[in-house]
Amino acid sequence: MAVVRSYIAGRWFAPDSGAPVYDAVTGDLVAEVSTAGIDFGGALAYGRQVGGPALRELTFHERAELAKGIGQLLREHRDELYELSYRTGATLFDSKFDIDGGIGVLLSYASKAKREHGPAKINFSRLAEC
Repeated sequence: MAVVRSYIAGRWFAPDSGAPVYDAVTGDLVAEVSTAGIDFGGALAYGRQVGGPALRELTFHERAELAKGIGQLLREHRDELYELSYRTGATLFDSKFDIDGGIGVLLSYASKAKREHGPAKINFSRLAEC
């Protein structure tokens, strides 16, 4: 059975084993999950040293385009997300509300950001000190 991988500090990480996650209806093993071996301090440092500075280099419109791209990618894979949601015991109505609703909010925020904010970079220097 596949152990769920995590993208941490610029690379994919997969523990050797994890806790089982079972299908809510059939009881079949769906996957294994674990945070064992993840360097959370290293992840935080990576975010501060690499992710934060890279994000601050983007304009508000560039950030909105990234959010839009994520929303579109999620929308392309929503049938897979529906299937995973179903295996948790959720109904299709639950899935549509949660999955489509979440995607819609992400796309809406991206659109709102481009519509209501200028394309300039935002000075986040005070946040960088945190």
